[in-house]
Amino acid sequence: ACQLYAHRNDVAFRVLRGNVGTRLSKLKRGEYDGIVLAYAGLKRLGLDEELRREGLFVTPLASEWMLPAVGQAALAIEGSDRPDLRLVLKHFDHSVTRTCVAAERAFLRAMGGNCTTPIAANARFESPMFVMDGAVFGLDGKHAFRRSVMQPCRTPAHLSSEAAEAIGTRLA
Repeated sequence: ACQLYAHRNDVAFRVLRGNVGTRLSKLKRGEYDGIVLAYAGLKRLGLDEELRREGLFVTPLASEWMLPAVGQAALAIEGSDRPDLRLVLKHFDHSVTRTCVAAERAFLRAMGGNCTTPIAANARFESPMFVMDGAVFGLDGKHAFRRSVMQPCRTPAHLSSEAAEAIGTRLA
């Protein structure tokens, strides 16, 4: 809501709780003029096309409008430290994703954030560069600080600290 309000402060945003079906029912009954849901979830449930057939407007929001939460959509597998299990699990490791999530989490720590702080980050490789967009939002939606940092591929800590410094300077 903070990110949306930063772009559209002429719109009233309300909290909407419940599973996807409950939320869509409230929209269809006219309790809301529009709702924001995770597009990946709609696609996974096969609802994106169904909603379009019903005449509802479904479109992903551009990253310029909505940065994801730190570590959004990254999956982790946790297991015991058995050598045989580690051998099997290493085939599921995606080093690029792991590095990006590490940078995003380091940014969250550097900004002093937690799971309830309106902080967003998106790290990615754009060879040969490592790029991270980071943002911090005021709870009122009136204050938004967003920066992009690009650097040659180094450690995630360098990137996250540069992004945090760029945004932190604005907060000081």
